[in-house]
Amino acid sequence: MDGVICINKNIKTDAEKFCICKEEQGHLILSQGNITDQGVVNNRKQEKKARTWAYLNTISTVNIDVAYKSGASNLCEVAEYLGVTEEFLKGSIQALEEVNRTCAIMM
Repeated sequence: MDGVICINKNIKTDAEKFCICKEEQGHLILSQGNITDQGVVNNRKQEKKARTWAYLNTISTVNIDVAYKSGASNLCEVAEYLGVTEEFLKGSIQALEEVNRTCAIMM
């Protein structure tokens, strides 16, 4: 609200807090109005757009490659290395794959 992101104090890990902040940053940049009612199609679209923005502006294939080269050998270890949740990492990978598919189609 008004450029301020509030995080629930009951969220336990820094990774969860970070991921929430990134998505909220996406909302700050991309969303308009009150989109809390997810029964409205446009609100769901804005939610997805902000989440995708967070994924693509946080995790890159380079980040993932560096994590693996640093010894991370599975999804959990890569997420920990990058300071995000596994769920956020999975979403980021899906978003990156979607971008790659779109680019391949355009070529």
